Amino acid sequence: GYRHERNRLLEDLDESIRLHVAALDLRPLGHASRSNTLRHLAAALNDRYDIKGGELDIKEAIRWARESLTHCPSGHPNYASASLQLARCLRNTTDSTSRMDEAAQLFQGGSADRISPLRDVLNCILEWVAWATRVRHESLSDAYNNAIAFLRHYLTIGPTAKHQYDALQNQPTLLSLPMDAA
Repeated sequence: GYRHERNRLLEDLDESIRLHVAALDLRPLGHASRSNTLRHLAAALNDRYDIKGGELDIKEAIRWARESLTHCPSGHPNYASASLQLARCLRNTTDSTSRMDEAAQLFQGGSADRISPLRDVLNCILEWVAWATRVRHESLSDAYNNAIAFLRHYLTIGPTAKHQYDALQNQPTLLSLPMDAA
């Protein structure tokens, strides 16, 4: 992780934002890593918004997260993480139902993705369930349905029973999802 995530210092977060902005100059449109830089910049701005509450930070976070997602359409290996980052930013703006519904659609898209790494899809599912529960969003039952579908998929593609067991031990939240959905 980033230093600002470990130390929780605002100065580190400000430096992270400055460095990500500078990195965008080194990764112009069409560069293979531009979407990752955009996503990390959006995450840092979103983190700073969580700490300071600056309206400009959340607007910029949404802008950069949207741009990142344009580089990672459905079927791209980073689609789930790009969708998740934009959903994280949008869920911080509870000013409109349309933004909340867009966040739910992004969570759903990332949760249903079968191209992205499983950990990214899982993060999308877990955050969708937690968010929809917290705000009582109408997508909660869809979140649980996607969680259960993911579990079925996840447990059938694991290479060995030991791998599946170890994965479930490392993610105890997975075991409670079907019970929570009931």
